[in-house]
Amino acid sequence: MLYTDIPTADEVRSLDTFRGNICVSIYLPTTPVTRSSQADRILFKNLASTAIDQLKEAKANKRHISAIEDAFADLENDRPFWAYMADGLAVFASPTKLRTFRLPLAPEPEVQVADRFHIKPLVPVMAQTAHGFVLALSQGSIRLIEVTPSFAKEVKVAGMPKTMSDAVKRQMPRDRAPARRLQGGEGMKVLQAQYCRAVDRALRPVLAGQTAPLVLATVTELAAVYRAQNNYPALVNSIISGNPEAISESDLAAKARPIFARRQKKELNERLAEAVAGLGKDLASADLAQIANAASRGQVATLFVDNTMEVPGRIKSSTGRLTLAKRPNAETYDVLDELVGLVLRGGGEVLPMASKSMPDGSPATAAFRFRG
Repeated sequence: MLYTDIPTADEVRSLDTFRGNICVSIYLPTTPVTRSSQADRILFKNLASTAIDQLKEAKANKRHISAIEDAFADLENDRPFWAYMADGLAVFASPTKLRTFRLPLAPEPEVQVADRFHIKPLVPVMAQTAHGFVLALSQGSIRLIEVTPSFAKEVKVAGMPKTMSDAVKRQMPRDRAPARRLQGGEGMKVLQAQYCRAVDRALRPVLAGQTAPLVLATVTELAAVYRAQNNYPALVNSIISGNPEAISESDLAAKARPIFARRQKKELNERLAEAVAGLGKDLASADLAQIANAASRGQVATLFVDNTMEVPGRIKSSTGRLTLAKRPNAETYDVLDELVGLVLRGGGEVLPMASKSMPDGSPATAAFRFRG
């Protein structure tokens, strides 16, 4: 598996509720290739220096600045840490604590210094929009491949049979489409089912708790047999058809990414369509002021938000009153980031969605649990 520490909803809520005089949020793309980790460390060092410069310009407490500077230096010099990266890294620092999360997607390099942590870039991570698995299944081999937008890596699975012969404990002929053969008195599909059950058993502890999609790379006949034995709920209907034995991990990943993207887009669009259907029934809104008011009362069930946009302003936490600003200043913050936190604190879910897909190009749309 890739070295990821995907934050749970509870961890994001904890970050969101933290308030302090100094909260530094750093996001950067990284690489899972260990020999290239030096470039990641240099980028982090540069972003950390930017944060320290901002703190000094703001005349923050010198002891607090020193504590954060020391924490950043310790992290930058921790070579074993940088040797085990995924596609991205999020770092959250205060004078008393530093948290890191290795992410399965590459965020834009970003530094935010405020009285709260910047959590909106985590929305696509929580929604698992860019992460998936390929199960390359054939009579002669099995591989589980973890796929991110920029990387593919085989996952070693304990207890996984090496071949179909290994699983059924008998010699099998080499055949690219074995479903048409019979073995003695047993139908080949009976043996295939035994094989697929063994594969599914081995995968269960590895995929337990995962929600990322899984796509099969196999011949059509074997795909049907495996689907009947599968217990992983995020197995997708589409397959990468053909014998995968001679196809590299990178080529399988390239075939899988469009499948993941289509699935995610379809699911998100269906969810958004359900929300939009409630616009005229007081069960949804694309108005930021109404969404802020509803979120402060725990009324929002689902928030769709464009995590690439920023809207400067303030939200009064006690009433949900929204005040927008023409431009960012010392008294404002990104209200979309605050909406994400309010919804998570209220037990709602947050999903990424481009503003161009939302009503009137709004940067956010909310579906409500009940009428206000």
